[in-house]
Amino acid sequence: GGPVAAPKYTLDVAQAVIPEGPVNGVISGSNFVAETTRIDTLGTAKVLQLFQGEVTSPDREMLVYLNLKPGEKLGGQSLVVSNGMRGGIVSQVAKRWKPNPLYPPTIRSFSTGYALKLQLGQATNDAVTGKIYLALPDPEQSVIAGVFTATVHQPEPGMQPVQYTAPGATPTTPSSINSRSAMERRYGIRR
Repeated sequence: GGPVAAPKYTLDVAQAVIPEGPVNGVISGSNFVAETTRIDTLGTAKVLQLFQGEVTSPDREMLVYLNLKPGEKLGGQSLVVSNGMRGGIVSQVAKRWKPNPLYPPTIRSFSTGYALKLQLGQATNDAVTGKIYLALPDPEQSVIAGVFTATVHQPEPGMQPVQYTAPGATPTTPSSINSRSAMERRYGIRR
């Protein structure tokens, strides 16, 4: 990638410019550079995560929840979400940050009001390239933009995702008692 170019904040997607350098910006008032970008599967959604710091406890992170149609492959999508839209392929976006470095990160989700441009290139088995511009309607004017390569993590069959559930999502329950006892035998009971 080229040099890091800071994005300009706007909630008007027509004015949003994606710089050619690596993804960077400001999240909740702190400067942000995406050290790691990955796409995980969470239920039926693919979650694009761009973060700085440790994967288990990021210092700053932006998340984009993508709802692909059944059978639709990741890669090749070009999305523009203006701040008046809701629903659609992007159900919500979120930021995570640490108001206090001693505590776990806080998450705040937005289902409307944000400006997003996301272009995904063709995906290989374990990676997809892309460009993103995302500005949030928060008081701190959080914005990130740039070019990325995301590692695509495939869900392991039978494993429940250990990540947080999105707000408003209902936790999935195993379809039968048998599958639950098998899970408990295999992984121990998580409460």
